[in-house]
Formats: sequence, structure tokens, C-alpha cells
Amino acid sequence: MMAATDSRHFIAICPRIYRFAPLRMSKDQRAAIHSYDERVGVKDFHDGVTWYRRLLQNLA
Repeated sequence: MMAATDSRHFIAICPRIYRFAPLRMSKDQRAAIHSYDERVGVKDFHDGVTWYRRLLQNLA
């Protein structure tokens, strides 16, 4: 991930920090991050949620 994330606030309490978002985004969507037209497609959002669910299920 090229942008700054909130992860810098958690490094003191957890050394394992993922600095990326598992979301498919077009070049235009990436350029609109934190803009008035920030958006992610519904299917891409769902796929991102699925990715995080699998991550959490496989941590144990």
C-alpha cells in the first residue's frame, strides 16, 4: 500500500501489521482515495471482507 495507514499507531503493541487492503481498485478509484468521490465496488468490497474472514479463521 502506497498511502499512509493507521497501522503506525499500533506498531508499539503488535509487531505483525498488514499494510495493505485486499481490495481490487482501478487507477481512478485509487486516485480518489480520501476524495469526495471515494468508492469501492460492491463485489470488490465483498471479496475484501471474505479475504479478512479467511485470515481470521486461519490464525488459530
